[in-house]
Amino acid sequence: MEKDEQEYRNIERYFNNELTKEELLAFEARLKTSSSLREWVDLYRDLDLINSEEGWIHFKGELSILKKEIAQFQSTETKEFSEKLKTWRQRQKEDSPQIRRYWLRPLITSAAAILLIAAFLLYPKNDDLPSLYDQYNNWDDLPSLTVKGANEDAVIALERSFKAKDYQEVIQRAEVLLKTSNNATSQVLLYQGVSYMEMASYDKAIAAFDALILSNAIDFHKGYWYKSLVFLKQEQKENCIQVLEVIAANPTYFKHQEATHLLKELK
Repeated sequence: MEKDEQEYRNIERYFNNELTKEELLAFEARLKTSSSLREWVDLYRDLDLINSEEGWIHFKGELSILKKEIAQFQSTETKEFSEKLKTWRQRQKEDSPQIRRYWLRPLITSAAAILLIAAFLLYPKNDDLPSLYDQYNNWDDLPSLTVKGANEDAVIALERSFKAKDYQEVIQRAEVLLKTSNNATSQVLLYQGVSYMEMASYDKAIAAFDALILSNAIDFHKGYWYKSLVFLKQEQKENCIQVLEVIAANPTYFKHQEATHLLKELK
């Protein structure tokens, strides 16, 4: 433990710019070869970031994952730790090595939690539209194509192509089916529109979903949800909100609950 305490003092001096030129060169040389020293340095840096607003990071991953992580740490224990951490940072220069040793272990296990909360508080809730798109798009919700009759094989082949992510093939098969069959038109339009989305042909995707919305199909309203996703993927926030408001105003429409929640995220 004596070695750890000496290492800690060196790291503290390193961050406080208290090392001599010779000591600094030697310390940086060790950083390149010692993984344990790098871990200690990274820990100290993270603790500094917690107490420095300038150093707080923005989480750029999937928002739903971040929220799940944050939920684990929004507790009384975490708040108590945060207060202890502030006290520790104020006293660290005058505390003895013995006191610091007992403080450090709980800090190691809790620093990540506080950093996540800091990231969440700074996260641009309504502005990261690509993350919201990743959270809400789910092609597993597409209906299974179960058409009977002359076009049954063609429909099965279309769905198989979609599962294989051969979106160009899906588009081509959908065009043929929409011209030759009145069966499963709404489902085919959904698969066609989503495939256009995946191919970044957004105007054509919207046209497919508009065709569904204007059709006499019993599930015409599904077109609204997928149309909102097109705008979300393009980061067209206002257009997305307009479509979602239609769904939110009609409780029986497809994805009503999700649309209502997404509206709150965007506003």
